[in-house]
Amino acid sequence: LPLMIEVELDSGHRAGVVHAELWHPWDIAKSNLDNAGVRERLIWGRTKIQQFLRGGLVSETQDIDMLFCGHSVVNTPTKVGNQYYLDTGAVFDSLYDSDVKGAFSFAIIKPNLTKPEIVKCLT
Repeated sequence: LPLMIEVELDSGHRAGVVHAELWHPWDIAKSNLDNAGVRERLIWGRTKIQQFLRGGLVSETQDIDMLFCGHSVVNTPTKVGNQYYLDTGAVFDSLYDSDVKGAFSFAIIKPNLTKPEIVKCLT
């Protein structure tokens, strides 16, 4: 799978998808995928969402209009600047014998809109 997915919408806006998070501006990261630090953040990063959940300020990701991130489980889909953290822990219901109840969340991105509709399906 690609490390970064970019979709240009009819509105002219660009939507990006990464597994975990992106610390660098989109265009810089995209042109530096051979850098181990950039790849590490795309796959495993949690710094931005953790900083936000502790009450810290988090800047928007530059060079992309909306960025969809997973990997870090949140109770409900969480918008941080132009980043949407969507991992609401669906894996916990299916893989683990646990008291943690996860849900499946996703974004609906209509081509002519400038912001997504976020859906959380309760399990």
